[in-house]
Amino acid sequence: MRLLPPLEGSWVRAPMLNCPVKGRATENMKILYLSPEYAGETVTGGLGTYTANISRGMALLGHDVHVLVCAPRLTRRDSRDDGVELHFRPVPMLPWPRPLPNFWATRSRLATALAFLREYRKLGMNFDVVQASEYMAPALFLARSVPSLIVRVSAPASLILECDGLPLGTDNAWAAQLERRAIRQARTIVSPSRFMERSLRDRGWLDGRTVTIAPSPVDVDAWSGPLRAAETAPTVLAVGRMDQAKGLDVLVEAAGMLLPVVPDLQLVLVGRSSGRNTGPAYEDLLAEKAKMLGVSCTFAGERRRSELLHYYTEARVVVMANRFDNMSNVGLEALAAGRPLVCTTSSGISELVERTDPAAVVPADDAQQLADAIGRYLASPSLAAQMGQRGQELVRAELSLSVTSRKMEALYNEIVAKPKEVRTG
Repeated sequence: MRLLPPLEGSWVRAPMLNCPVKGRATENMKILYLSPEYAGETVTGGLGTYTANISRGMALLGHDVHVLVCAPRLTRRDSRDDGVELHFRPVPMLPWPRPLPNFWATRSRLATALAFLREYRKLGMNFDVVQASEYMAPALFLARSVPSLIVRVSAPASLILECDGLPLGTDNAWAAQLERRAIRQARTIVSPSRFMERSLRDRGWLDGRTVTIAPSPVDVDAWSGPLRAAETAPTVLAVGRMDQAKGLDVLVEAAGMLLPVVPDLQLVLVGRSSGRNTGPAYEDLLAEKAKMLGVSCTFAGERRRSELLHYYTEARVVVMANRFDNMSNVGLEALAAGRPLVCTTSSGISELVERTDPAAVVPADDAQQLADAIGRYLASPSLAAQMGQRGQELVRAELSLSVTSRKMEALYNEIVAKPKEVRTG
C-alpha cells in the first residue's frame, strides 16, 4: 500500500512520491472526473460531494478540469461552476434480451458504462488524467482509450449489501464483477482509507495491486458554525442513509443506556431510508426501539447540504455507529464543524479520530462501549469543546481543499510522467 506524500504532521505516513507536494512540478493538466453522482444535481451521497470538492480544488490550482456526470433522467447540458466545466448526460435504458432475468444492478452498470464511453468520445478532448469512481463502473470500457486512468474505490455496493445482512444474489454478484473489472483495468487505484484497502484486499478485489491512500477533502470554512460544542444541549446527532450498515439500532440502544445519567438526552437522525430491509422498514424498527427505551428521537429525514450545518451546530457530539463505512464525508464535516466524533473500528474515519481521542473509537455492535464514549462528551461540555477543536484543527491542517488538492496534483504529475501500461482486466 502506498500513501500520498504527507505534509508535515500528516495522518498518512509513508515515503514521499517522486513529485513534490509544494510548488508546481509540471505545467497545468487537463483533468477529467467521471462520476454517476454530483452534489446538487443527482441523488447525492459521498461520491457526489467528493467529486464536486476535488474538481473545484484542482481548478483552483489552475488546471483545466472537466466533470462528466452520466445518470438516469439527467438533462443533457453543459455549464461552468467555480472554474470547473460540467457535462451532464442522461443514461438511456439498455435493451435487455427477453430470455434473461431483468437483472437491474447488472443492467444499470452496463448502461452506465456504455453511456460514459459514448459521451467521453463525444467530448472529443485529450485528457492528461481521467479519474473515475468504482461505483457503477463508469470506466469499464475506457481502459484502452484513456492514457492515465485512475479508479477511486470508496465503498462497493456488494460490501454494503453484505453489511446490511442481505444476500448478494446473482444480479448483484454480476454487478460486483463489473466494478471489480473496472478497478483491475485502472493504471492507478486510490482509496480514501487504509480500512477500505484492507477490506478489498481481504475479499480478493485487488489481485496484489498497490493502492494509494488519497484522503477526501473537506471545506472546513463552510462547516464552521457559530456555536462551540460547550454551548450546546446534550444532543446526539447521526447523519446518513438509514440501513443496517450504519448501526443506528446500536446507537438507539446506547442512547437508552445513557438516559439514567442524561435524562434530557436528545437523539437526532438525519437521512433517507435506503429502502433495503428484509422485514419492516429500518426507520420503523428504530422508532419502535426508541419508544420502547424511552429515547427522545427525532427523525429529520433527508436534508439539503445547506441545511446540515444547522444540525451540526446544535449537536454536542456526532456519532457514526457504522458496521461498515469508508472515509465518510459526514464524519469529516462533523470534525470541520468543531464537533467531537464517536465512530467504530469498522470505518475508515477511525484512522483520523483515534488521533484526536482514541477513547472515541469503539468496536461495532457494542452498545455499552458506544454509550460510554458518547457519555463522556454529554457529561463534560468542556471536553466536547476541547476534542471538537482538536479535530477541527487536524482536518484544517491536513484535509482542507488546498492541501488534499496539492497531494492529488503530485500523484497526477507522477502518473503523467510514467509511460503507460495498458491493463485489460
